[in-house]
Amino acid sequence: MARVEDIATYNLILQLVLLVVISYGIWSKLKGRLQLHARIMTSAYAITILSILLAMVPRFIGGLAQPVSTYTVPDELRWVHVALGSGTVILGAFLMGRYAKGGLTPRYCRGKRLMLATASFWGATIVLGLVIYVLRATA
Repeated sequence: MARVEDIATYNLILQLVLLVVISYGIWSKLKGRLQLHARIMTSAYAITILSILLAMVPRFIGGLAQPVSTYTVPDELRWVHVALGSGTVILGAFLMGRYAKGGLTPRYCRGKRLMLATASFWGATIVLGLVIYVLRATA
């Protein structure tokens, strides 16, 4: 069985790969390749949800059980990360719902501002997750 630290490392690598994938998805949208954009973003969202359920939630719950004196990351930082990540998931779910409601036609989404907000939340979440990972690793 993998150690908790290994799971965190693998998940961080996955998130960095998803950063590249989502960047490519954004680029494909800018180039007018809406079907490709839709497939990339839908896949990235699904992988992110699995990552949250299999790696992040168990790690977070395990961290709640630790005595405060042994925890290396400030609670405020963890909660901001959780809030940003939750916002990203909710916005992503809304976008996925609009996409599905439109018969999986990318033009139906029409949520440029919402997509920009979601991408911004996601970017901030991954940066904060990287900071938390480094703080844990150097403690």
